[in-house]
Amino acid sequence: NGYAYQKQDTKAWAAFGSLDYDLTDDFKLTAGGRYSHDKKDFVAQRLVSPAGAGATDKLYADPSDGQISWDLSGVYSLDSDTNIYGRVAKGFRAPSIQGRLLFGDDVTVANSETMYSGELGIKSDILDNRGRVNFDVFYYQLQDQQLTAVGGGVNYNRLINADKSEGYGFELDSQFAVTENLLVTAGVSYNHTEIKDDQLAIAACGGGCTVTDPLDADGNALINGNSLPQAPRWTANITANYSYPLAVGE
Repeated sequence: NGYAYQKQDTKAWAAFGSLDYDLTDDFKLTAGGRYSHDKKDFVAQRLVSPAGAGATDKLYADPSDGQISWDLSGVYSLDSDTNIYGRVAKGFRAPSIQGRLLFGDDVTVANSETMYSGELGIKSDILDNRGRVNFDVFYYQLQDQQLTAVGGGVNYNRLINADKSEGYGFELDSQFAVTENLLVTAGVSYNHTEIKDDQLAIAACGGGCTVTDPLDADGNALINGNSLPQAPRWTANITANYSYPLAVGE
């Protein structure tokens, strides 16, 4: 019982290149660079409100940005079964637009976000290639991270930028061929994430929840120190797969 429309045109272009170089027979380096540019033209309007509000004017947004991204990685072969690798990189995400107007009256824009990340790990085949064990540690930092805030009296979506977020942890995964037909895998990972923005306050949910963050004078939740959404600290998995051929084709 409500109607709104939105239209977005996006123009994006990029130029990139990469280079591989063997420092020695066992040590290989890869470097890459990319320039990306995005421009978006957005228009939205609510014509009929399901909550009794009136129509809106046409609302516009036209963000654009361009940035340089890069990465540098290296792989060192300890022997024929074991590799050590490392990587550092910078990533880029263009501005985003949120224009759901059935309940809200605003078009929100999140500015560009950038990520700096590093990773160091080892990959190894064991037990005469019947098994494999991989392990790595990682760290990343997001500047001006784009987040979706859902809250307020009508619980509608808004885009925001957090000043900074960071994450770090490790990941271990393994597999082992117990027999020719039975394969077992297991893995575990730890992922610590944290939003770091002591000025960021968002509207709390409209109802049906318990807010544990501190509130400011306007009743908005201060989310500094929260973990990132949908980012569990610990994950683990184990699988077993048994396959048996019923016939051999010619």
